[in-house]
Amino acid sequence: MKKAANSSRRVIRANKKMKQPDVEAAVKLIKEWSTRLPKTPLVWSEVEKRTGFTRPALAAKPDIQHAYDAAKAESRGFVGTQAEFNRLKRTVEQLTADNEKLRKGEDEWLTTWQRVTHHLLALGIDPNSVLAPISSAGRKHTGETLAAFRGERQNEYRRPSKGHRSGKRKIDERGEER
Repeated sequence: MKKAANSSRRVIRANKKMKQPDVEAAVKLIKEWSTRLPKTPLVWSEVEKRTGFTRPALAAKPDIQHAYDAAKAESRGFVGTQAEFNRLKRTVEQLTADNEKLRKGEDEWLTTWQRVTHHLLALGIDPNSVLAPISSAGRKHTGETLAAFRGERQNEYRRPSKGHRSGKRKIDERGEER
């Protein structure tokens, strides 16, 4: 049946069998629907017009039916249970809060280093020389330095590891057991 010049009827290939290239073309059309035809809703009649095959013929092919179902679900938005949606929403809220906390921490860190740089310059010390790599001789007290920098008290006892005798061990300044 041919399409008449002024008719709104579609051309359907009534006696043509759908072959693999036809199936692949229909799947590609459906998958690209939202980008190629964003204002046209995805409905079987539109797919029929563009492929020339009937809905029963199109829907009989599992690849086409699967692509159509996936595209419809994508066009509707989130596909899943309400519980899963709520879980994902909570995750997004938590990640947003974590990002904000990290931004604040970064701002505090930058402010601290601006103060350090300012005071070093006020004392006539080049900040780049202070940030130079530490020699191996200077690294033996890194734990104490970090603890002092953080404002923590250095504890002379360290917790024993698994498999070690119970009780406290004394640790010398190099971090070695006495």
